[in-house]
Amino acid sequence: MRAYAELAMVFPNVTVVDSLRTQEWYAARTGRVPRFIPYGTTISTESDNAVLNKYGLEEGKYILFVGRLVHEKGAHTLIEAFKSVETDVKLVIVGDFLAPSDYVRRLKEMADERTLFLGFVYGREFDVLRNGSLIYVHPSLFDGTSISLLGALGAGRCILSSDLQDNKEVGGDSVSYFKMGDVNDLREKLQALLDDPDSINVNCGKSISRAATLFDWERITDSYEEVYTQALGVRRQE
Repeated sequence: MRAYAELAMVFPNVTVVDSLRTQEWYAARTGRVPRFIPYGTTISTESDNAVLNKYGLEEGKYILFVGRLVHEKGAHTLIEAFKSVETDVKLVIVGDFLAPSDYVRRLKEMADERTLFLGFVYGREFDVLRNGSLIYVHPSLFDGTSISLLGALGAGRCILSSDLQDNKEVGGDSVSYFKMGDVNDLREKLQALLDDPDSINVNCGKSISRAATLFDWERITDSYEEVYTQALGVRRQE
């Protein structure tokens, strides 16, 4: 692995990584520090009751999970925790697996009647579903820079995430965290949020502020343009 890491730092004109943890990993193994440019997101606030009605949902009346239905995404942790949460809001699972899966079958068997499996949802409908959620839960057991977590920040959602370092790097202090894989801790943190609507509103404001400050695509594309022009030895046009 170290040999491949060294090749990635030696042959390119410049090496770019999208997380500080990855930057530290390369620096520790090669003695060279790659350029850090974060992945970006967009601010998205669109709502559409017609889309929500299509799925039998109301804005602010459901908790959302988004991801491939594989073990490392942690949907089982959320579904098990949610069964003991006292609430009348629904749990919506967006995502699936492309082939028949024993894991997906087990998820559906363990879920209670408040849980909806919507399968894959794309484009504008997905944006509306995400934007209308009360709480976005990101229970991953293994992750890098998560595009879905960034999207939830840009949508200004109240986010509850597993405490993986990669997730903390994205979410900072705008996100609430639970111990990775700990059903009881997730249940307690989720119940606490549901019982305190003011804390949900505070977290929503923190999320969208963090997205606009740190993950704005305009700034990020400017950084990439700077990298490319320097590598090519040309002067950047202002």
